[in-house]
Amino acid sequence: MKKWITLVIAGAWLAASGLAAAEVVIKQRPLTWDDVKGQNGEQLYGKLCASCHGLEGKGDGPATPALTQAVPDLTHMPRDQEGLIDHGRIEKIIAGKDRRVRHGVIGMPKWEEQFKYVRTGWNDRERYAFARKRIHELAEHVESLQEVALVD
Repeated sequence: MKKWITLVIAGAWLAASGLAAAEVVIKQRPLTWDDVKGQNGEQLYGKLCASCHGLEGKGDGPATPALTQAVPDLTHMPRDQEGLIDHGRIEKIIAGKDRRVRHGVIGMPKWEEQFKYVRTGWNDRERYAFARKRIHELAEHVESLQEVALVD
């Protein structure tokens, strides 16, 4: 788990600095309160997810060369019979509670656990509420990355 957090933070730093993937420098640092406080879904995605999934969600982030498996393209999420994306499932995947993925393998951090422990002094209810809010905001941003099929 620590390896993935390190990759995510290193990739986020890369994305923010505009460096090429060949110049990846991995720094070991746990997720902190300053990394996530006051951040909306798009900002959190840029800091924590874009290093692997890419800024546009196509699975082409700067950390992908260091990974042993392909990163999912988030621009084409599965839809239900009404053509809607299952927001609850996206939240479960981000939280780390739904691991039904290709080949039964997932290397993504369990973000609920990461978010719950970024601030000391909170009780369990406050930790859980904070984590759920961050996950909801991330899921909304992932939904905004969906490409709309052009109809002729």
